[in-house]
Amino acid sequence: MPEQATDDILHVLRQTWGHTRFRPLQEDIIRAVLAGHDTLALLPTGGGKSICFQVPALAGRDCAWWCRR
Repeated sequence: MPEQATDDILHVLRQTWGHTRFRPLQEDIIRAVLAGHDTLALLPTGGGKSICFQVPALAGRDCAWWCRR
């Protein structure tokens, strides 16, 4: 992912949630989504899954889906 795109997602994280860094695996998942890869993320309760679909959507890249059963 280009440095500009990394700066964009960190900016979204800071502006929206006030966090300065991602939790473990969040950035990898977000990068995969933004790269256009079909991505399935399995994280524990409280692992920060919602950030993984909200950041790409807020960064203005395509769309993101979240499914919970």
